[in-house]
Amino acid sequence: MPLEVLKRRLSTRALNLVLDWAEIHRTELLENWIEPLRDRQFFEQASIDEYAAVCWPNGADLAPELLNEDILASLSAADRTP
Repeated sequence: MPLEVLKRRLSTRALNLVLDWAEIHRTELLENWIEPLRDRQFFEQASIDEYAAVCWPNGADLAPELLNEDILASLSAADRTP
């Protein structure tokens, strides 16, 4: 599975540092964050934290501002669909 940046708000240097870190910790990230979310029972344990982020007991989370942007983009795209 290739590394992918969903939203980019970092300088090139910071982005490269993040990608380098993620590559070094790829196995750990997949085992501890991604794989557990494939389990429906675990996925359904999602909650909202004090920062309004969707989160799971293993520490995985989704930033609310990115969710908002994606929802607005989807709605905008739906409005353009004939």
